[in-house]
Amino acid sequence: HIRQVNPSTPATTMQQGSFRFPDNCPDANCDFLVTYQASGDDSVVFELRGRGEWAGVGFSDNTQMPETDILICASDSSLSGHYYATGRTTPRRTNPTPLAVEIADQSFNNGVVSCRITRELYPGLANFRNLEEQQFLLGAIGSLSGATIGIHS
Repeated sequence: HIRQVNPSTPATTMQQGSFRFPDNCPDANCDFLVTYQASGDDSVVFELRGRGEWAGVGFSDNTQMPETDILICASDSSLSGHYYATGRTTPRRTNPTPLAVEIADQSFNNGVVSCRITRELYPGLANFRNLEEQQFLLGAIGSLSGATIGIHS
């Protein structure tokens, strides 16, 4: 599930929005929903919600998983955070979670995971895309495989 957007910069008119599937689903009935809102001049707040044990939103310069900067919200809060996919394999978690990423309001109820993640637009760190530039948003949900993120749907 992919959509191309510019999720943040104050210089554009697109400072907020959402990405969901199925398309046009009411918020409470979506399998996946991410909303985003610019926060000040240097960050964006993402609210993730998905039917599964984890939900993630990725930022890429194309529609493929390799070289994707990912924010994941998981039912096991120790797995929530920033990830980076180098290929079509389980992405690697950035550990510890950089100060450029702040996770709040995590929950897992009735098979739905949700959280709020604030991320700097461009922290200048390895494996973080510049959200001041046009990006493809990649959305995914999935199950956990033990204590790791499982394959997405």
